[in-house]
This record gives sequence, structure tokens and C-alpha cells, in this order.
Amino acid sequence: AELEEMGFKFDSRRTAYGWEKVTSALLTYKSLHGDLLVPQVFVIPKSREWPEDLWNMKLGIVVSNIRSHGQYSTNRAELEEMGFKFDSRRTAYGWEKVTSALLTYKSLHGDLLVPQVFVIPKSREWPEDLWNMKLGIVVSNIRSHGQYSTNRAELEEM
Repeated sequence: AELEEMGFKFDSRRTAYGWEKVTSALLTYKSLHGDLLVPQVFVIPKSREWPEDLWNMKLGIVVSNIRSHGQYSTNRAELEEMGFKFDSRRTAYGWEKVTSALLTYKSLHGDLLVPQVFVIPKSREWPEDLWNMKLGIVVSNIRSHGQYSTNRAELEEM
């Protein structure tokens, strides 16, 4: 308590914005977009939808630093209450579609060694809602960027 009264920070990572501004930015983003899946390049626009003191905040970088570098880690419970996902890389397809695509690929090819350039063809062998899915890119992102990592056990069972 004495250290805190002196202004000692237990979380010594430098942050560009105070927690109150980050909270305001995240809640505003969520009210406008329905989630907290902030693209890394997102910068708060000069717009009446946003509080003026947040304009030009690089919210995408802030969110990336929360996930990757543990910034604002002392506020984790509050972030979780807001619906913040710590392992929440933006994904192009829902898990159900990815599962369906991978299982179909395996049934047709006997493995899950999907070439990076593979795009699901428009053919009766594939469910129509999967046509044109860039499955090779999806698999590459699973392997190298950890997308769908919350489904790792299920992936390993395939």
C-alpha cells in the first residue's frame, strides 16, 4: 500500500494511455462493432461516435500489446468482464466451416497437408458454402500464427 501511495507501478511495462482511456476506447469500439476483435491497424477516427480525447489513438496496437506483451495485465479481470479475448486472432471463417473443410480435404486427399495455394473448388465433392475458401491460407495461419489455437485438441484429433 505504501509503494502504491508513492506512485510505484507493479506493472512496469510502459503504456501509451491510461487505463481509463483504454477502457473508454474498448467499450466504444464494442458498442460500434459488437466485439473487441480490433484489427491491429485500427486507429480511432475523428468522428462524433468517439470521445474527442480518444481521436487518433492506435487502439489496434493497444489491443495487440495487451495480448502479446501483457500490457494492462493488472486489469485482466476487467478486460474479461468486457468480453475481451486474450487469444482472439481475427479469423476469416468460423470454426465449424474450418472443421468441415479440413475433414472434407482429408477424406479426399488422405491427409491434412494442404498446399498453401489450395482454394476449395466449386465441385460437388465439397459443400457449397465452402467453395472458394482459401483453405491453404487458413492452414498456414493455423500453423504459423496460431489461429484457432483454442481448438488445438480437436485439430490434433483429426
